[in-house]
Amino acid sequence: MLGQHLTGRPRVDIDRPPRRIAVRSVDSESELHRFVGWSQESGVGDPESLVDQLLGSHRNGLLGVAADTTPHTIAETLDSHGVPSAAATRTTVAVAVLDGQLVGGIIAGPAVWLLTRVLANNPDQLLPALLRTVEIQVLAVDDQYQRRGIGTVLVRAALAAARTMKAHVLHGQILDDPSLASFYRGCGLTVHRPGTGIDFTELAAIDLTVTIEDEQRFLTRVLR
Repeated sequence: MLGQHLTGRPRVDIDRPPRRIAVRSVDSESELHRFVGWSQESGVGDPESLVDQLLGSHRNGLLGVAADTTPHTIAETLDSHGVPSAAATRTTVAVAVLDGQLVGGIIAGPAVWLLTRVLANNPDQLLPALLRTVEIQVLAVDDQYQRRGIGTVLVRAALAAARTMKAHVLHGQILDDPSLASFYRGCGLTVHRPGTGIDFTELAAIDLTVTIEDEQRFLTRVLR
């Protein structure tokens, strides 16, 4: 399902971006299918289910349309199609292209796991959570294109999209790995101490605190 917790080790890079790199939204089902492998590399537990959800939203004209919709329209989508589809409207699915080849991708949007917790604890805050939170769910770069700055460009694209949607916070989760921590700090995110939870009350005015295992770290970037 869209919004699965990122628990694995995304393949990212830390050097300067190449001159010919471009990042754009996916434009076909075949491109979406590339995210099965990239999601697996990122540690998603059920990559095929995640991509199936994306494909369904793409076919229904819902994927990534939030820039052209109002909160009222998103609320209507929530009522008529449910939480995953409403989250899909505010989900960025982008690919990195180098010399005409797809070399990496990113998925960033409201996390269904987080929305489900909000719904269980305080249903009135479900729409605010949809509007204010964005999670990096998948980030991967193909092995032969490592260390060219492609991961950095993808994260910056997700940050720009989150700002355009007026989200309050971009967040994510990684293993406690020094290279990953260094990469995300270089992208401008705060890397929290291992095992330290985050309070969405402070980050997005949503009454929810999320804990994490000792060998993992949260990432956050406040956008307000």
